[in-house]
Amino acid sequence: MAGVEQSDPAMRMDRIRGLDSSGTAFAVVDAVGRFVDIGLDSCWWTALGPERLAAGLLEALSSARMKAALVPLIMRKNGVMRRTGGLAETYQLIKDVNTNKLARAENGPRKRVLDGPRGLFRLHVRGSHIEGADIVGALACDDGDRVAADARDALVEFGRSRWVALDEWGR
Repeated sequence: MAGVEQSDPAMRMDRIRGLDSSGTAFAVVDAVGRFVDIGLDSCWWTALGPERLAAGLLEALSSARMKAALVPLIMRKNGVMRRTGGLAETYQLIKDVNTNKLARAENGPRKRVLDGPRGLFRLHVRGSHIEGADIVGALACDDGDRVAADARDALVEFGRSRWVALDEWGR
């Protein structure tokens, strides 16, 4: 795994890493696409700047989730995975990554805003879908770790509320 540090959570087989198009924002998800971690390379300021930072973090998360969705399909095609269980979840994950039709419906779920505890990262969600994110306030080039930590906390909170809502919906 080139470019992966020893302490990187993506070193485990059940962890999948995605990058933004600049290669400076990364996200890690588990085998079914649930958020695990998010972070920034030290050169994020030059590559993304504060203007593209929130979009870069979400792009990395989307990239990791798409990879997670594709792994079972590739394994099955190559004979590594013989059972068909889990394919429905894989197709649903791909659909969730690529579409937001239900989230954008006029009478669909309400829009919510989740702020990170440091007040630097704001997540815009509708139901169980992320619609966007913003950086709140002015940043300096040494704020990368603080923004990543704020984004991580907001995404963890969103994940908690998302799975609770899905559990309640299924009852």
